[in-house]
Amino acid sequence: MIYVFIDTNIWIRVWSQGKPGCEPTHLERLQQLVNESRITLLVPEIIRLEIEKKFRDFKDKVQEKFDKIERAAVNEAKKESWAEIADLENALVSFFQQAKDQKIANATKYHTDIQAFLSLPKVVNIPFTPDISFRGQRRLIAGRMPQAFSAAHSDACIIESLLEYFSIHSGIEQPLLGEHRLFFCSENTKDFARVEKEGFLLHPLVAEGLPLQSNYFITLQAMMNVYKELNIAPTTPPPKRVFANDQMEVFFLTFIANTLVDYAGDRNELFARLQALSLQEKNSLWAEVEQLLKTLMYREREIVELRLGFGDGFTYTYKEIGRIFKVSATTISRVYIRAMRKLQHPVRQKFLREGLKKVGIG
Repeated sequence: MIYVFIDTNIWIRVWSQGKPGCEPTHLERLQQLVNESRITLLVPEIIRLEIEKKFRDFKDKVQEKFDKIERAAVNEAKKESWAEIADLENALVSFFQQAKDQKIANATKYHTDIQAFLSLPKVVNIPFTPDISFRGQRRLIAGRMPQAFSAAHSDACIIESLLEYFSIHSGIEQPLLGEHRLFFCSENTKDFARVEKEGFLLHPLVAEGLPLQSNYFITLQAMMNVYKELNIAPTTPPPKRVFANDQMEVFFLTFIANTLVDYAGDRNELFARLQALSLQEKNSLWAEVEQLLKTLMYREREIVELRLGFGDGFTYTYKEIGRIFKVSATTISRVYIRAMRKLQHPVRQKFLREGLKKVGIG
């Protein structure tokens, strides 16, 4: 399987069309490969956040740059005293306005296409969690970035997001050279790559911990050319593990066994049956629990997930959660108890019941 990461600056090239090598045709081909399961596109949430911010900045900069060029051209035309070119000023203003509108319209279309692409079911979106942010900051402090004194926190979080994905992905538990490969595409060579005779390679500080070979590219065109040379047949990706670690899985199964209100059987027996489920069945159950948790208020959901160990596989005390939300442990306790009572409401319990029916547990 080919895993692909594309940095924010490459997505910018697609919508801005300022440099060759990242044309919309490459985006269309990439989307086709994703839909055919020939590649797995990994998109850390921080990339999507950056895309939105950079697109807003892009439109402002286009406006600013065009206005600057327009003023310079019009001022130059005004210097001419020949009456026969007096209409040049109006023509220049009209030309620059049309060019500016067309540039922004094209960029908006390509940006919309990119967002639609990144929302496809087969695209793997990696959530930007507090744990990833913390590990990114720790990576910076430890100097584990190619540009140790100038590296951005967002770049460190990108690396931690990829490591997070591969650490829980069931299909890659050890290096599988020749079978799996990471295509890393970014113009940001100073922070991610090093120069060798054969070109750019992923920097050892970035590649450390990644359980697969990697290739580094600075354009989509170069990446697609290498992919074409590999001539890889379509594959069905293995199911990914949704749990950060074994401990989180135990917490999750315990939550189901203890939260199901109308279960008449033995809870320990129910837990044993849940443990015996396949990875796909557990993933299916987790999807139902996610829907159940989404029925809570945001703060309630965050507190329940931290208290039960659903975030990173570690449970937090009321006092520790209180420090995060800057409230007392007593307040956190009250919110948690209220949230757990909500989850036991018959209307909300349907998510658990339907999930258990899907995996053959009545």
